[in-house]
Amino acid sequence: MSNRWNEIPFTYHFINLTISNCTNKLPFVVGGATQQGTTHIFDNSNNQDAVSLFLSDNLIIGIVCDGCTSTHDEIRNSYSNNEIGSKLISFNLSNIIQNYLSENKIYDNGFLENIETSLLQRLATIIDLQLANDEKAKEIFIYDYLMTTILCFIITEKDFIVFSCGDGIIGINDNIQSLMENGTYLSSLLLPKCCPSAYVNSEPPSGFVINYKGNTSELQYILLATDGFTELIDKFQTKLKNFIFNSTIKAKDGYDFILPEFRKNILKDEDISKYSTLTNWPKDDASFLLLRRVSQDDRLVSSENINKGIEDDTINSN
Repeated sequence: MSNRWNEIPFTYHFINLTISNCTNKLPFVVGGATQQGTTHIFDNSNNQDAVSLFLSDNLIIGIVCDGCTSTHDEIRNSYSNNEIGSKLISFNLSNIIQNYLSENKIYDNGFLENIETSLLQRLATIIDLQLANDEKAKEIFIYDYLMTTILCFIITEKDFIVFSCGDGIIGINDNIQSLMENGTYLSSLLLPKCCPSAYVNSEPPSGFVINYKGNTSELQYILLATDGFTELIDKFQTKLKNFIFNSTIKAKDGYDFILPEFRKNILKDEDISKYSTLTNWPKDDASFLLLRRVSQDDRLVSSENINKGIEDDTINSN
């Protein structure tokens, strides 16, 4: 049976990651990739996932968002524009966290509430600038542009935290779990604020929840993935864990050039390739971030190896 990895090669596409910021000195490397779902390809719909990665000397922020495909009932025959929200929210959330941690700590009282409030305030300001006092237009805008799931990890020298709103997949150390929070979106909290006439008495939806927190010294790996990976997690978790713990790492300044090993060990794996061909996986957009602990020796990768890793990323490699 033919291998269809060239049809679903995955690619690097990050929000926030800049060359000047890739100077991380923590004992971790992090990388990831994204792939438009085959259903979205056939329907000529954009990849609605977003992957944000920020690296500085002693801070790593990783965010994975999955924009909701459906939209407001009053918009006809259309997929949503929520890929805009997934990118906008991942960018702003990372920026808010950076600003907050410049003066505060992860474990300060009200940390998550402050982050959530700041993000919602920024989004409300954007809505007000666009639509002034038109509540119905604001409601449609929120449903069509800003509905997205959010998964986030923050790693500092001493502490780490993983939090989320909505569904997706979170793996940490030896545990991988699927979050069953279908239809939960942080931007739903904007509706009572921006559209009070229609939502003043509505039941408030949930916001961010903490999934894991602890000492950085105890952390081995974190995986964040959109629900496009659910089938692979369910059927090939052992292979995925083997990839996480045993694949070759090509990294520089904390950034992991992960695609060659992901393609070789996952996409080109005989069983996974066969399953992908039979089921057309991934039907939905699929994106991930993977953070892994490494020794100091593993971080010292030569420029020659890095360049070779980039060459191996080409879609036409064998």
